[in-house]
Amino acid sequence: MGFFDRFKKSKWQHGDWKERMLEVQKLDNPEKLAEIAKNDTNKKVRLAAIEKISDKSVLTDLAKNDSNKTVRLAAIEKISDKTVLTDLAKNDSNKTIRSAAGKRISDFE
Repeated sequence: MGFFDRFKKSKWQHGDWKERMLEVQKLDNPEKLAEIAKNDTNKKVRLAAIEKISDKSVLTDLAKNDSNKTVRLAAIEKISDKTVLTDLAKNDSNKTIRSAAGKRISDFE
């Protein structure tokens, strides 16, 4: 490894969100996808990462705690645990989130 190789960023850390989006589409590493879904500065990149996530705990964390409503809604659409959805439907402070969780529950009935 050369000296400058240490400073190269992965494509999923690229400054251009479109490049990050392309890289997310190629990624299959659950930990990196979770990191991107939680921390990327671009909502579109985050949503693309969420589409590839199946880890219940990551999706639950995003649905309950993310500051971006669109990200939360995308995570809710991937959750199949009725307990988590019921908690969101009953207790979330955001009406849109409560409604989406309730609708998701009814999708299973």
